[in-house]
Amino acid sequence: MNNKMKIISAALLTLALTACDDAKKVAEETKEAVTATTTEAVESTTNQATDVVEQAKAVAAEKVEEAKAMAAEKVEEAKAVVAEKTEEVKAMAAEKVEEAKAVVAEKTEEVKAMAAEKVEEAQAVVAEKTEEVKAMAC
Repeated sequence: MNNKMKIISAALLTLALTACDDAKKVAEETKEAVTATTTEAVESTTNQATDVVEQAKAVAAEKVEEAKAMAAEKVEEAKAVVAEKTEEVKAMAAEKVEEAKAVVAEKTEEVKAMAAEKVEEAQAVVAEKTEEVKAMAC
């Protein structure tokens, strides 16, 4: 019976050692699988992050171009408004110059008429005084 116990004990010990070896192998394989999965996950996350960064760069570049185009459009609109207002101011200035010329011409005619009137008055006074002098001389 002692031999049977030794055989059973040896068999149990063998089973235990085999189970222990199997557990070590499973632990090692699990460790390798976790490491591989973690590495894949890190690489995948890194790739996804890189993709997101690239997409963000592309969107930012697109928005910058849109902003440049809008700014250029607004500059052109502003130039058109400035040109239009410049022409309006030129037209108004030309109109005011014509009005001023008309006023100057009118006032010049008034001054000429007043001067002619004063010349006539002066001539009349000179004629009158000449007649007085002649009368006094005779």
